[in-house]
Amino acid sequence: MNAFTNKLDQLEARLQTLIEGHIARLLPAILSKDDLIRQMTTAMQAGVQQREDETFLAPDIFFIQLHPQHISGLPGQDTLLKELADLIQQAGDQADFLFLRSPTINLVAEPDMEPNEIDIVARISQDIYDETVALEMEADDSKGNIPQNAFMIVNGSQVFTLEKTVINIGRKSDNELIIDDPRISRQHAQLRATRGRYIIFDLDSTGGTFVNGRRVTQSTLHPRDVISLAGVPLVYAQEDSTSIDETQQYNPPTSPDDDHTTKGSMI
Repeated sequence: MNAFTNKLDQLEARLQTLIEGHIARLLPAILSKDDLIRQMTTAMQAGVQQREDETFLAPDIFFIQLHPQHISGLPGQDTLLKELADLIQQAGDQADFLFLRSPTINLVAEPDMEPNEIDIVARISQDIYDETVALEMEADDSKGNIPQNAFMIVNGSQVFTLEKTVINIGRKSDNELIIDDPRISRQHAQLRATRGRYIIFDLDSTGGTFVNGRRVTQSTLHPRDVISLAGVPLVYAQEDSTSIDETQQYNPPTSPDDDHTTKGSMI
């Protein structure tokens, strides 16, 4: 058995031991504790990286996807998630894994899941950073990089034109595309134009970014792609591919701290 496999086995054993005694308080009764342990160990194992110095780097960002009824009905979420994150840290430390930062866990409401299902995705925070930096190196402000006549249809009727290399999307007032919905994170996602395409990046949001029903950390967009930001629907389009005759202008919400300015270009 090689060193990497041995380390993964150690991590799994420690996770099972630590989580087993706390699981009853971490999940609604309808969900299986075995599923949580299996999904957590699988997610961690899939996210582990062996570095050149032969140390092992463990994922530090976790997304637990559940049916919305379980998230809304789970009391003391913050305390329970912090406790589970501490158990992950403890298991990793005992197995001599390294973390770039203290583990964090996010609950994600996924309406398409069955009530008794659970799914866990784990990432290393550096991976998200590296992906963003790599795209920053590719992107520039030349007009040729920006898809022509591109726009987003928000909530089925509101149109926001895309005319910049970088477009931040979120609830916070300094985003280019502001979506005033409590499900949306303050800084939820980012669009970057490169080589005539827009690429959408999830910015470690709580509710996640989905393209055509699949959760993504980044995805190149094509006309008519359906995007969901924590359940808020958007459609990516270009003027020659989707009719906008029946849509209306998208007016970002204003707040006292943004001096009632309008972000972005409007159709």
